[in-house]
Amino acid sequence: MVLFTFVVMLLNAGREERTLGSTAAKAVGFPAVVVVLSVIATVILKTQGLGTAVLNQNITSTADLSKVLFHELLLPFEVTSVLILIAILGAVALARPGGDERARRPGVSK
Repeated sequence: MVLFTFVVMLLNAGREERTLGSTAAKAVGFPAVVVVLSVIATVILKTQGLGTAVLNQNITSTADLSKVLFHELLLPFEVTSVLILIAILGAVALARPGGDERARRPGVSK
């Protein structure tokens, strides 16, 4: 997640146009938020034993977790990291200010 935060900062997309929002979104949004919050509050208040936690003795250590991650799941872990790297490079290439130079030059066909 920190990597994606730095990519978003790197892209520097520019300023957004500020709007006041649509009237329909305000008319539907505020009552919907009130309904959702009241349903959540009702569920929380009606649930018995909500604050109890039971400590299980099968606590996984960091060594066990790293063994699973870097030994048994090494290939999916590395494939995911390569895919994320490709996505970041693609986002940087698409968002750079110069754009496609061939598309801007007259007389150059694609």
